[in-house]
Amino acid sequence: MTETNKDKNPAAKRRWKSVRASRLMTELLSPAMRRQGFVQTEIITRWHYIVGNDIADYVVPIKITFPLASRNGGTLLVRCESSFAPKLQLRIPMIIESVNRFYGYLAIANAQIQQGPLPKKRQRLSSKPLQPSKDITRQVGSLVGKTKSEDLRLALQGLGEQMMSKTERMKNK
Repeated sequence: MTETNKDKNPAAKRRWKSVRASRLMTELLSPAMRRQGFVQTEIITRWHYIVGNDIADYVVPIKITFPLASRNGGTLLVRCESSFAPKLQLRIPMIIESVNRFYGYLAIANAQIQQGPLPKKRQRLSSKPLQPSKDITRQVGSLVGKTKSEDLRLALQGLGEQMMSKTERMKNK
């Protein structure tokens, strides 16, 4: 009896496989995005890449409408703050060109501007490394011990100090 690929590959037998978060988000968002006319969810998730940071910071895509039974010549509805609308009006041809270049065909023929508030941006937490206490440094140093590679020892020492500092900070909260 010959073995199939599933028999040879233990990962193929697993019921719950790890999946990239981007794939899950695409599967979850796709039905909602299609209702708004977005053929691909990437126009939302990669808006900064498509139009550039200087525009994407002030403009959000809202909806794409296409003529009946066609995926060409659509209208892109974008939202921006009222103060940015005159500048955006001048950049509409460039936005249409960028979106069409992203899709790879003439999907968008024109764009409409909707003035209104934009969603609030989340502030990113600073990623400053924590300064470990002397007690933590000694404790991690004894755990790491001596290794043949000094670079490896320093990397493990730094990782351990950061992890223990975070744990200590969480306990104090």
